[in-house]
Amino acid sequence: MKALLLSLILMFIVIPAKADNAIPSFTGYLVDRDAVRMTNKNIDMKSTQAAYSRQLALRSDAVFALVSNGKLYELDTAGNKLAKSLITNSHNDQPLFVMIRGQLADEKIAVEQLSDISVQNF
Repeated sequence: MKALLLSLILMFIVIPAKADNAIPSFTGYLVDRDAVRMTNKNIDMKSTQAAYSRQLALRSDAVFALVSNGKLYELDTAGNKLAKSLITNSHNDQPLFVMIRGQLADEKIAVEQLSDISVQNF
């Protein structure tokens, strides 16, 4: 009986840890979608960084996206709220390098977690 009880307890502890690890993560630059500059269907990150403005990114109708490996991924509504909060608190006038945990569907990320990884604290 004790072994069965212990097995059940361990199962509930182990399953959430495995499920949590199954959430994909993405890294790249968090930008206001309107700041993205294209050249021949490719994202020109240098021009995108030059066009990015924190003040414009904080406007109420801003839509955010992740630029990763030359591709653009829009964020869902929850991701937009998290992005705006992160940018508001950053005071950085350059696109933030971030890690996003969430599900990708049709070039859009359903964001569960968003973290600024631009600066590592050691």
